[in-house]
Amino acid sequence: MRVFFRHDSLRKGQETIIREVARTVVDRDHLLLQAHTGHGKTDAVLSAAVSAALDQGMRVLFLTPKKSQHALAIQVIKDLNEKHGLELSAADVLGKREYCLSRAREVSEFYEYCSLLKKRGLCPYYSEYRRAGGPDLPLVRGKKEVLNACRRARIPPCPYEVLLDSAQDADVIVADYNYLFSGIRKIFLARTRISLPETILVVDEAHNLADRVRDNMSATLTNSTLQKAVREARELGEDAGELEALTRIIPSYAEDPETIMEKPEVPCPDLKNLWRLGMEWLESHEKSSLLKVWSFFMAWEQEGPEFFRILRKKERGFSLSVKCLDPGNVTEHVFSKAGASILMSATLSPFDIHTRLLRIREHRTLSVPPVFPPENRLCLVSSASTSRWSERSDQEYERMARIASELKRVTPGNTVVFFPSFEFMKEVSSRTRTAHVCQAAQGVGGVLDSMGGEGNALVYAVSGGVLAEGVNLPGVRTVVVAGLPVPSPDPEQLALQEYYERMFGRGYEYAFLYPALRKALQAAGRCIRGEKQKGVIVFLDHRFRRYLPMIRNYYPDARLAGDPVPMVQEFWSVRASCARSGSSSPESRIL
Repeated sequence: MRVFFRHDSLRKGQETIIREVARTVVDRDHLLLQAHTGHGKTDAVLSAAVSAALDQGMRVLFLTPKKSQHALAIQVIKDLNEKHGLELSAADVLGKREYCLSRAREVSEFYEYCSLLKKRGLCPYYSEYRRAGGPDLPLVRGKKEVLNACRRARIPPCPYEVLLDSAQDADVIVADYNYLFSGIRKIFLARTRISLPETILVVDEAHNLADRVRDNMSATLTNSTLQKAVREARELGEDAGELEALTRIIPSYAEDPETIMEKPEVPCPDLKNLWRLGMEWLESHEKSSLLKVWSFFMAWEQEGPEFFRILRKKERGFSLSVKCLDPGNVTEHVFSKAGASILMSATLSPFDIHTRLLRIREHRTLSVPPVFPPENRLCLVSSASTSRWSERSDQEYERMARIASELKRVTPGNTVVFFPSFEFMKEVSSRTRTAHVCQAAQGVGGVLDSMGGEGNALVYAVSGGVLAEGVNLPGVRTVVVAGLPVPSPDPEQLALQEYYERMFGRGYEYAFLYPALRKALQAAGRCIRGEKQKGVIVFLDHRFRRYLPMIRNYYPDARLAGDPVPMVQEFWSVRASCARSGSSSPESRIL
């Protein structure tokens, strides 16, 4: 089988990835791939998958939760066509709102509103699509290409409908998780003419998949939404007695501030009527609480022991939630039918968590060693401070603030500190006296502006937040994971622990420990994004010592330390000395 690759040479590790992906497709198997940032795993996996698809007569479906990865995947296909003279066709299926040309995209219940406009013949773009179809599109149809082609038409057709038509014969489709792992799967597969047994499924950032599926199957209803729905029904001249009764019935079940409930306890309203009224309300309004109530009860009616229900009573009302504990019912259906699948991420080990939660039966795994020269990195596991709840105090906050400030002082570039929660971050921030401190609360744009160029900013953020995953932070030289980000032991998380214990016999590990370590490792990955970069990673919490073997799966050179500041200062001073002398080999005593 010939493998097409857009670059002139392979990075270290890419040949192994390509070979294993190709073998997985030929054998119609499933591969869990772990490779650090810097391997170019998207290039390697997509090139191998496309090459195997051409050889085997299959299609490629590349699923990712990030818009930035959509653009990268589309660019890979463009470059393969240009370099090798291929005629690969590709379609970038972003959410429908991304392609909407009308003001409907600003409506809160966009999808319902779009459906209403189409049904009533009130969307000129959809009407034009039904009348005349769409314009010719290039082989590779990214968002920009589709929108521009439709806008050039005398009467623009609906870009989303045009795109879906073009996806029916695409060799590669790039899409969000939701298209395959939610209730719209059947519609999407039918519309794009995808046959799962003849499809190579690539799941990017696969460590997120289980949580995303659980979130899709969960929902929350508040008394505020319910009361607004009552008002909407009355303004439509309808009897709101059924909904109004729920505003009294639901809080009556509250025995405590947090009450675990059973599904039959809450009477389900007439869902068909709710949908009808909600759509009627949308004819003259931009959002509908009636539809929000309808959406909640659609989720509430789900059956099975994998659903957890909780009622929270508050001063001014209540919130009623249904939470999915097990994504396997959805994912098993997909992976059992896919011709082959590749699930990739920088943080997948231990692999058995994902294969069990996603119910992937027969599979193979590949963990690619880091590509970074060990002399370019210092990784420390320090016991100098902790975020452990029972040990928190003014002195501990002061100690962590001092360490953060000192690390900033000795780092020739930006320093980012990731905390386990916003509350903990605020405590440390209030005690930090160093200038140029910025926080994630400023927004990604504000933080990136503060870090621009060759600055010396100290950035405070939260593990698991927007800055901790999938973002390239400029000029970062030192990253500190300040505390083990263990999830709060709220009723939902405890229910998850109990469910996993019952299913797999590993409740605490699956519900608390591994999610915490995964967040910590994702945050640490903001440092050293390229094989020629240099950087320092500090895991700052004595509890990390217990998990040193797992950390060394990612950072083999990780070592124990007390106060990390002297070792970090020496690391950077030696590299500065090497840079001045032109030497590329720092003194071995540092590493």
